[in-house]
Amino acid sequence: MKQDINDKIETGSFVIPGQKLGVIEEYIPGRGTYEENGIIYSQEAGFVLIDKKTHEVKVFPAVNRILKPKKGDIVFAKVDDVKDKMVFSSIYKIRDQYISTPVTGVIFVHKISRNFIRSAKDAFTPGDIVKALVVKSIIPVILTTNGKGLGVILAFCTKCGHQLIRSNKTLKCPNCGNIEKRYLSSDYINLTH
Repeated sequence: MKQDINDKIETGSFVIPGQKLGVIEEYIPGRGTYEENGIIYSQEAGFVLIDKKTHEVKVFPAVNRILKPKKGDIVFAKVDDVKDKMVFSSIYKIRDQYISTPVTGVIFVHKISRNFIRSAKDAFTPGDIVKALVVKSIIPVILTTNGKGLGVILAFCTKCGHQLIRSNKTLKCPNCGNIEKRYLSSDYINLTH
């Protein structure tokens, strides 16, 4: 179904399948488009990108395929809540791809480390960014930080909110001097200010 919507098409415009984007005298049809009788149409619902150098028009889908964590995936999550026996988190990245809608992940206290941890509160704090491994892909996704490179990769001071700097096995706030403990990944990120 062809649609001739009168709005001027420009980079960032939202278009629907069959919507006229322009003519071949103006643009070269690119990804997500097709040409028929000299007119370029959108092939999918998405957002327009016009390359001004090459005069190519492209449409990128509004909704990418839904990524779901699978067993064995490395994920990155923000800690939302910490109880004695479990940690609730929002998974926002699977492998190297960000997901548009975070998925709930849970880390049980016995899945944090090989060593005994009495309470998950001794290992994590809300706001921490965690690198974890998917153990079960049911919802909520069951995670573990028991493994090489897994654990907290970024943490913030519970007193003033600044990013904590790693010093051996502890974290120190460069702003207020507060010292905190977490279950740290070997990949902990020390950002410089």
